[in-house]
Amino acid sequence: MGGPTRFQADTVIYSESGKILNTATLGNRYVILKKLKFDPKTTGQLMTQKVNGNSFRTVMMKVKNQNTKQVNYVLIAENIDTQTSIIKEFDKLLIIILVIFWLAAILISYALSSYFMGPILRSWNKQQEFVSNAAHELRTPPLTIIQNKLEYLFTKPKSQVIDETEPINQALNETKRLSRLTSELLTVARSDSNRIQVDPVAVELSDFMQETVEPYAEVAASRISN
Repeated sequence: MGGPTRFQADTVIYSESGKILNTATLGNRYVILKKLKFDPKTTGQLMTQKVNGNSFRTVMMKVKNQNTKQVNYVLIAENIDTQTSIIKEFDKLLIIILVIFWLAAILISYALSSYFMGPILRSWNKQQEFVSNAAHELRTPPLTIIQNKLEYLFTKPKSQVIDETEPINQALNETKRLSRLTSELLTVARSDSNRIQVDPVAVELSDFMQETVEPYAEVAASRISN
């Protein structure tokens, strides 16, 4: 016979030689139970045995008749197929639940990290943009003009201040412009962090262009001549 047979607990009585003595009371279950292992050495030990697809928890006990001095062995066998099946299904369910919770934990962790890292990343990008803008604005034009004017004044060591007011004035204007540019960059930094509100105003474009281009005329002329 193959496959599980649904019955619970049975008692198998063995003679000292291992012969089953209660065959009649076992009925059709005898075909399965006779295949259980008989080993007097395992007396008192709880064991698990598999027979024809059936799982049993068994325990062997030694019984001695006080009158006849005859020794018998009693094997109590309980079918645990139902419990085993439940445990297997529970294990499968537990694995599925663990996988679901694991995926959920990953998704929640990703969502939370994205949520909390968002402001940090935006702040970092704004900082990078500010540094890039500051480096671009402060790089060479104002400093080059100031340097050229000061180097030019060194070529006129005997001149008086009144004679060189134009280069001095241009260097001074560029210094003021550099200071103003630094303040404006700080204003931009504060506006990026939403700390202030910038209100744009109209300017006279011709005056602005004239003031912007004039300090570079000498630098442009030197580049052309070279």
